[in-house]
Amino acid sequence: MNISIKTEERGFVPSWRDNTLIATADISKDTLVCYGRCPNGQEMRKFKVANNLSGLKEFWAMIVLTQRKYNLSEVIVGFESTGPYSEPLKNFMKDKAVKLVQVNPFHTKRVKELTDNSPGKHKSKSGDTS
Repeated sequence: MNISIKTEERGFVPSWRDNTLIATADISKDTLVCYGRCPNGQEMRKFKVANNLSGLKEFWAMIVLTQRKYNLSEVIVGFESTGPYSEPLKNFMKDKAVKLVQVNPFHTKRVKELTDNSPGKHKSKSGDTS
């Protein structure tokens, strides 16, 4: 399966492949709701971490653990653009071997509506935009 992701800065990001872990973070002022999915459909359990250095280290540890467990060579981390609340994640991930993808909140909302056929946002849907 190949999916292309469009970004303003780089045009289209190369598609992800069968060896890619997709990790997401729903960011708020104080917390991140984290989630991940492997190409075989195996999912990381959603978990919540603080939106600070220790929470980001915990998120990264789960990414690395999942990547090693399923022998994945690539990681894409997606997050909604949430203004200043996403800065800690962007700064933490800039030196990591990941592709960081910022997602327009409008697109996230549409996927959530399609997933459960309701327009409302609540935290139980957040983080999992698959």
